[in-house]
Amino acid sequence: MHAAHAVAVDGERLIGQYRPDPSSKNRCLGELDPDGFIPFRSVCPSPVQDWDSVLPSPDGRWWVVTSRDGIALYEAETVWHGAVPARTLLRPDEGCGVAWIDGETFVVATAFSSTIVHTDGRPDEVVPLGVGLGGEVAQSGVVGGPPVASASMRIDLHTHSTVSDGTLTPAEVIAAAAAADLDVVALTDHDNLAGWSEAAEAARSYGLEFVPGVELSCRWYGVEPSISLHLLGYWVDPDHAGLREELARLRGGREQRARQIVELMRADGIDVTWEEVQAYAAGGTVGRPHLAQALIRRGLVATVSEAFAPSMLGSRWRVPKPDIDVFRGLELIRAAGGVSVFAHPQASSRGRIVPESLIVEMAAHGLDGLEADHEDHTPEQRARVRALADELGLVATGSSDFHGTNKTTPIGANLTDPAVYTALRAAAQARAGDDLSR
Repeated sequence: MHAAHAVAVDGERLIGQYRPDPSSKNRCLGELDPDGFIPFRSVCPSPVQDWDSVLPSPDGRWWVVTSRDGIALYEAETVWHGAVPARTLLRPDEGCGVAWIDGETFVVATAFSSTIVHTDGRPDEVVPLGVGLGGEVAQSGVVGGPPVASASMRIDLHTHSTVSDGTLTPAEVIAAAAAADLDVVALTDHDNLAGWSEAAEAARSYGLEFVPGVELSCRWYGVEPSISLHLLGYWVDPDHAGLREELARLRGGREQRARQIVELMRADGIDVTWEEVQAYAAGGTVGRPHLAQALIRRGLVATVSEAFAPSMLGSRWRVPKPDIDVFRGLELIRAAGGVSVFAHPQASSRGRIVPESLIVEMAAHGLDGLEADHEDHTPEQRARVRALADELGLVATGSSDFHGTNKTTPIGANLTDPAVYTALRAAAQARAGDDLSR
């Protein structure tokens, strides 16, 4: 007797295909003894020939079977009677990844979409993903993972802590996320990964899923003057040498810029000191919001936003900082096993924005998504970003860009669709070789 394929069910039973004898062309389906592969019960021939995998639902009632015939949904007990599948989902030439959300719902990721499938007869929900993300999930052969976000989950993928220019510590950011009833939260400090450990530990204590991230300071040099833009990188390898070196360079540049701004402020009669600004940063990377705090403490402005007026930090005391070429940034995120999202791409209220032709070029160089729902986007801009993401085969995310009291936007103000989050996580897992524990 020869077992062809086997899958553990409920952690105890082993379901597999076998040939009654080596010369048999037909395979039988059996519940097997893990030691001797002797069927306790079986059906011959197997109702599914040459399967690739079987993924039972959490309650064991359903099986999702992938085979050369495509993907099929079976009611588990009927399989033993040679029953036909309850549904056939895909043609055999469409690769996919499959994972259960709960006992009645599972997701199928192909090269072009993520389909939420309900076993109770409700209509399927199709979410476009794009070739870049869905294709990687499909090619990775992931079955049974990566974990799939429930349709009711609240997900915020853009926050900042005192490690960069936020006012809450990483642990306090997580506490704020829990208080806002979030289920998943990413910490994306500017050019710095130092808050990950503290945030991850806090997330475990609150029962939240933590996404390690970073917001890279990038620049497009295709026009003069060049244009600043930000890339969000998720699940990057913190030990990737190239990324580590660039982040260190950027942080050093930020510090030198802040020192120069302090001197400009002092030359205009503002009695600020470098030591004072460092104290506002609380051990994190010094940024312009920390310089704004010095102005607030002196009663010169009431808010951080006011401090960025042209007569102050917005222009008079503005000093350029080193950035990463945007294509180098995309390359680093991908080389470090992460996925990339262009942050607030249409936020014209912040200054000059890049043309859509650049976003097309970025997509061709491995960009995975666009941040559509952001507080600095108008409803029209949000709609345009989503349309562009759809045209380019990218995902569209939503997030708060939370900075604590440095900005007025509360954590969880904008959210990412759970199906989109599942796609991003699946792509990162495929790139990381199924290990996102780093």
